[in-house]
Amino acid sequence: MSAKAATRTDAGGSAGTGGFDYQARVAAWFAVQALAGATSAGVRGLFGSAVQEISCETKAPIDDCPVRLVL
Repeated sequence: MSAKAATRTDAGGSAGTGGFDYQARVAAWFAVQALAGATSAGVRGLFGSAVQEISCETKAPIDDCPVRLVL
């Protein structure tokens, strides 16, 4: 086994389960907002635009669930 293969990671397992569940719920909520389009009310004080794009677990530095809004 190579040293790289033996390296431990913090991802997954019981530690990640709660975060992944929350991420899935947030992504699902934004997906419903995207499908609703202009009829979506948004969240007062957070956003008021239609959702254009949702991504999860990308290679970006902030990868959990970035959301792009229509401005």
